[in-house]
Amino acid sequence: MNAYWDTKTLIFYFIMGMVSMFALQSVKKKEVISGQQQKMLNKAYIAWFAIWVIVAVFRKVSIGIGGSDAIAYKEFFEYCLHPKAGTVRAIAYANHLDIGYQILCKIIRRFTEDYHVLFFIIYGILAFAYIWFFNELSMKSISYGPMMISFYLMLRGFSSIRTNLSAALLLISCVFMYKDKKFWTILFAVLSLFIHKATIFYFAFIIFYYIFRNRKISVIKIIGLVVIASLLAKGAQSYIINVIGTEGLDSSYVNYASNSLSGGGFFKNYWKMVVDQLALIVACGFLYKYIIYDVNHNMDEHDKKRFRFVWLMCIFDFALVPVCYILHIWRGYEYFFYARLVLWGEIIAVFSKSLNVKEKRVASILFTLGLMVWMGIRVYSNWQLSSLSPYIFEPLKNLLS
Repeated sequence: MNAYWDTKTLIFYFIMGMVSMFALQSVKKKEVISGQQQKMLNKAYIAWFAIWVIVAVFRKVSIGIGGSDAIAYKEFFEYCLHPKAGTVRAIAYANHLDIGYQILCKIIRRFTEDYHVLFFIIYGILAFAYIWFFNELSMKSISYGPMMISFYLMLRGFSSIRTNLSAALLLISCVFMYKDKKFWTILFAVLSLFIHKATIFYFAFIIFYYIFRNRKISVIKIIGLVVIASLLAKGAQSYIINVIGTEGLDSSYVNYASNSLSGGGFFKNYWKMVVDQLALIVACGFLYKYIIYDVNHNMDEHDKKRFRFVWLMCIFDFALVPVCYILHIWRGYEYFFYARLVLWGEIIAVFSKSLNVKEKRVASILFTLGLMVWMGIRVYSNWQLSSLSPYIFEPLKNLLS
């Protein structure tokens, strides 16, 4: 079946975002009323988890459909115990995938040859990580409009399965970090690193957090972090190209590291990938004193702690923009995507406080539409490369055919 652009598919992805928005809003309202954080086992979260996992697991996966890399991941799983007997894609992935992901596949493959089982475990981890992150770290007073684009990260996982699994494990590590569970923080961070070695740069957030969690971060310090991160990235780039490249250890990472040297510069193409990060830092700059006032005067201690953690995640995320550009970690912006959504929710809420009820509704809609336009542009510009359109629910297709 040939891929084609399908507007109904984009609308369907937004509807998946609405599922998460209504679920989170429902649970947070209960938290406000009860004065207690809600458990993960509640009807709203169970419905959110089930819908997202079913949509991800039972999508049609073939060449050009269901994620550009999904067919290779599927074939690698089927032949992972005997990769040399597999397809060209399976053989290539056997030489490319990180050891943690290979071990996961081989363990599951010993029990079943049905790739849907592998997908259920992977997308189950993704959905759990996403829901747990929002439950633990989203403040009660934020706008939930940004959740309309929350499915974007799961959608990216249709193709970049390994990257998104690694990022989900890192999110779990971050939640444990927020809860000050050091052993589990390190364990899940290490697991994420074994799934995808590029996670090492976001692994550094552990060090960053424990240095700055009780310290004020000024603009000067943020600029300093960006400069230091850039210098470290240039050093890493030189090492990858001149040492790893000459020894022939991993050509894919050498190609990535070399890309920024010949890709036309940051402002030619790469800025489009990080425009939401850049817009967020600008919005925070303009509204900083209002955000801090809201935190200090309108949030309880629980939400203050949540905000502080998300704030540090977003600062670290911004500092890594030049790192991801220099080393061409072009999926780096996905790692802390949900932290940015929470902060966007706070920005919308703060901006709306000086408005009347009608104006608040209009402002929230406009902000949310702006984020939806961003997601629509991102999906439209990559739908062929990433094979994200059309979405086909395979059991229904099989039933009707």
